[in-house]
Amino acid sequence: MVARRLGETLPLQVFIRRAQVVKSYRDIMRAARKCEDQSLRNDILSEIRSEYARNKYVSDVGMIKQHLQVASKELKKVRDLCDSIRLSNAPAAQSSAAESYPTNVRIDKHMRHPGPSWIDTKDEEDPRGRVGEGWPWDR
Repeated sequence: MVARRLGETLPLQVFIRRAQVVKSYRDIMRAARKCEDQSLRNDILSEIRSEYARNKYVSDVGMIKQHLQVASKELKKVRDLCDSIRLSNAPAAQSSAAESYPTNVRIDKHMRHPGPSWIDTKDEEDPRGRVGEGWPWDR
């Protein structure tokens, strides 16, 4: 009797996918709004709106998943682009502090304490940077 009143109900996966699409839209919009260049920000926002509006009525599960994958890649691009613009507009005092590090010190955003990297070491005996001789299981 309840089913007749409700008509055809949508499965749970439809609501989950819808929430994923809305989340990706909001994440990209938030990332684009953090961009300092006004004209670039407006271009990105209008492109996002038009792309989501164009794909508003896509109902194929495979296409929705594909669009979500593309959206996550585009989110990363937007974040990287806005971060690079923000860093290029940073004061010179910050850039001169970063240039004072030695060239063999690897600065990684995931490292708490930057230190010398084995990647940058030069070894005349082994130009490819291998450690040891032969495979351990050959012994």
